[in-house]
Amino acid sequence: MTIAALAQVSCDIAGTRSRKKKVALIATLLGSLDPASKTVAACYLAGALPQGRIGIGPSLVRTVRRGLEAPSADAAQQPTGPTLIEVDALFTRVKAIAGRGAVARRTKCLSELLAPLSDTTRDFLSNLLVGGLRQGALEPLVVEALAVSLSLPIPAVRRARMLTGSLVATVATALEGPDALAAVRITLFVPISPMLAKTGESIEAALDKLGDGPWVETKLDGARIQLHKDGERVAIYTRQLHDVTARLPELVALAATFAAEQCIVDGEAIAFDDAGKPYPFQAVMSRFGSRQPTARSLKLSARFFDILHVDGVDTLDQPLSCRRAELERVVGPLATDAAQALSADMVATRLEAAMLAGHEGLMLKANDGLYAAGRRGATWLKLKPFHTLDCVVLGVEPGSGRREGTLSNLHLGVRDGDGFAMVGKTFKGLSDALLAWQTERLTALTLEVVGYVHVVRPELVVEVAFDGVQDSPTYPCGLALRFARVRRYRPDKKASDADTLARLTELHESARSRRGVVDNAPLQ
Repeated sequence: MTIAALAQVSCDIAGTRSRKKKVALIATLLGSLDPASKTVAACYLAGALPQGRIGIGPSLVRTVRRGLEAPSADAAQQPTGPTLIEVDALFTRVKAIAGRGAVARRTKCLSELLAPLSDTTRDFLSNLLVGGLRQGALEPLVVEALAVSLSLPIPAVRRARMLTGSLVATVATALEGPDALAAVRITLFVPISPMLAKTGESIEAALDKLGDGPWVETKLDGARIQLHKDGERVAIYTRQLHDVTARLPELVALAATFAAEQCIVDGEAIAFDDAGKPYPFQAVMSRFGSRQPTARSLKLSARFFDILHVDGVDTLDQPLSCRRAELERVVGPLATDAAQALSADMVATRLEAAMLAGHEGLMLKANDGLYAAGRRGATWLKLKPFHTLDCVVLGVEPGSGRREGTLSNLHLGVRDGDGFAMVGKTFKGLSDALLAWQTERLTALTLEVVGYVHVVRPELVVEVAFDGVQDSPTYPCGLALRFARVRRYRPDKKASDADTLARLTELHESARSRRGVVDNAPLQ
């Protein structure tokens, strides 16, 4: 299959908002390909390269595209051209380029690849390389389509993706058939996509939804980590499954205290001051960016709230009550301070205590809930004392006055089907340091400047606090955030982790049902 043919399929996928039709299109395509091409196509339609990062970023792509001549008249009709396997092999060679003159050689390779192609194919490859492919075929849809194309159970293929940590490995396993899928187990030092939480409307609603005796624990304002241990070997992975072991020696040392030879535990990296108050999230994340911690670096600790594997036994399919007992046995005092919720008053008291201690809020978890790796499970609900939303930065406007020379006013979006819906702007809540970082980061992500607005690659996730949701004639989605202000950036999250327009609509309808009172909104 040629890359031009795949680009056309991507356009077809983008042309429908129906999830069912997208899956059908991808399944039909994958079903027509040989195994090697199937792997490449699955990755490309999911917006990723099998090789990971290959050293080509937005700046290089823009430079190459500006230097290209308009495609020839027959480029759009070309029946031949590079195949998926040929493009994949080229990207493998590009990744291996290093040393003096590397940028020039990468530029030459990309120019030669794009020059004979049509605009449609050029756009497809350019967006793929910079992480801007927006045809709505996110990886979960590709995984589902893969199962359909091979007549395999979707949950089995989805589970294999979560446990192998790789779409490439998932395709290879699925091609071997049902027995191979059933044999997939947790592998130490292959990170597992973390389970995520939904937002609770209120304490009472959360308790009603989770059934009898849910667990309540403090929601720490830290950085999500997953720690793997096998004897003296320890590895630590981020929420996005990046290996940060070398940067966190004090957390590696904690594993020596565990009462297990082998384990995988899920938790939060956090730091406390001398008074026992937690440091802000940004301070913790700054340590993750320090490749060589020094004696003056912020000292981290950790608290763990789940266990997925212990001494040869996978525990993620056991109910939380069993996992909790094993967790406390293995990590002892490093387990979060969880207890079973006996009443709404008890939860309210614990929430107040958590906030006074400087934490984010609470987590409520169903007693019999399983660990839904890589998914936002309905058995975990987070409660916060104000509305927050994870938005994607879609654009930014230059600052004025004392902020002249910066990129200040953010255009905020939420996920809406295969794209993003703009729901507000804000320049509030930015410290000078955060403003400087934001300016540098968004400059690098800028795709084009339209008037005075920098249109940026939809990649950066920002958590905003807001007072409510209101009808809006300004934005096509019809909704806007009231008094949005930046709480923090979330470098640990991808754009696919951002909140949805459906979630915002739920909040709006909930506020209307309470006679429009949004300033005293329920706990989020």
